Amino acid sequence: MNKNVEKYFLYGFLVLAAFGLILAFTGFTFDSVSAEKTVDNKQNIETSEESFKLISSGSTDSGDVSVDLKPHKVVNGKLEVDISVNTHSVSLEGFDLKELTTLEFNGKFIKPTLAPSLTGHHNSGTLTFDVNENIDSFTIKIIGIPKVEERIFEWR
Repeated sequence: MNKNVEKYFLYGFLVLAAFGLILAFTGFTFDSVSAEKTVDNKQNIETSEESFKLISSGSTDSGDVSVDLKPHKVVNGKLEVDISVNTHSVSLEGFDLKELTTLEFNGKFIKPTLAPSLTGHHNSGTLTFDVNENIDSFTIKIIGIPKVEERIFEWR
């Protein structure tokens, strides 16, 4: 009886292992094709919707602040810019991005109509500028955030 139990156990294990291999192979093959399509679609969306690159300034070293800006295309006369502000040593509560930030384009200088409030050490949000025209070349300046007195971000 012991040998019969061992045989059933061995055959059962082999059947389960074979089934598991088949399932794993077909599952991985299916997932990898889906993943490739997802990556391709995402890349197409990014290149068609996002024409401006991310620009960073500063660091999170002691006394410094890292600022990252990523503009999007103008939609309905508004330029939206993703902003990320991070530090490990500076309190950001006293900095008003609406006052410290200026967009320069075609000889015009404008302040954001919307900007995130900075608190603590890690912030992100969107700066919104009413530009009322399509622009593809512009500069954003942010002043007064340590350690860099004037941060200049340019897209040409």
